[in-house]
Amino acid sequence: MSESDEPMTAAERQTFLDLGVPAALLDADPASLAAALREDTPTHDAIAEALRKRAAAIFTPEVYDSWLDGENDYLEGARPRYVLARRRYTAVFEALAAEEQKVWGS
Repeated sequence: MSESDEPMTAAERQTFLDLGVPAALLDADPASLAAALREDTPTHDAIAEALRKRAAAIFTPEVYDSWLDGENDYLEGARPRYVLARRRYTAVFEALAAEEQKVWGS
């Protein structure tokens, strides 16, 4: 049985589910992102960079850095940077989408 044919662990399934929103936002499939996450940290960096690129539509780089370090109501007071560090990518992408709604409306 090849590595790709092995059943997913519970943690891998949760990662797959958590990546549904970021995958849609990045126009990628969750399986590809989940497979990439089984690799080392460069994927985390790639997701963080994709988040930064999306944020560029509504924030200057300085404001984005402040947003990452500020308490976020959508994240129940958590700082987006800390949520990213815990690899809760979906929550941060959703918080960014909420910011987009504030700026651009529906």
